[in-house]
Amino acid sequence: MWFGRRLTTTEWLKIAAMDDKFVKLKNYIYELYYMKSIYFVLFSMFLSLSGCGQQKKDITLKDVRFTSIFGEDLTDKNHVYSLLGMGYFRTPKSKNSDSLISKWMADHPNARIIPVSTLVESHESQTYCLVVYKQDTLNCYLIKNGCFPGGTMERPQTFKELSKKQKDIYGDEYKIIVHISSDAYALYINQIKHAEEYAKINKLGVWQKVQEFEE
Repeated sequence: MWFGRRLTTTEWLKIAAMDDKFVKLKNYIYELYYMKSIYFVLFSMFLSLSGCGQQKKDITLKDVRFTSIFGEDLTDKNHVYSLLGMGYFRTPKSKNSDSLISKWMADHPNARIIPVSTLVESHESQTYCLVVYKQDTLNCYLIKNGCFPGGTMERPQTFKELSKKQKDIYGDEYKIIVHISSDAYALYINQIKHAEEYAKINKLGVWQKVQEFEE
């Protein structure tokens, strides 16, 4: 029951979603939370990368050539970047996802690339990354606009995090390097969850046919 206690952001959004007259209200509530959290999330990630020394130099969009969700590393032909951590080809995607990616990158040519995790294989590697410019994050922008489900922004599990069955399937050669702290990652995923809620409420992209929140 909501009576007698302070409502959470999610509960306020659910209430606002009950009537189209409150579209401006529910969007305002989301934006208030979004803008408050984004600075803290990005600051935590920058601090995390600096502390562990994972990123020796700034990587920007000028160093990578993106086509849809994948980016070619212009300095290493055996290394690619991905805007998604999970799903890739099987995940639902909106029809305008590629155009939104292209437009965002064109509008933010000096955006930085922050590595989240890297899958290392024998002759090549793939890095799940965030693309950010000041308080704007392309990954969250895509989820907020319903381009992909929020779960696609989770990073792959490390070998230690896999179940015994998964370890037997992938073998000892499976290697994931994590570049950010668990605290920074948790903050980021929490932001992704709120971005997905916003897309669901406004029936954007892959959520156009969703009529109500999943309980």
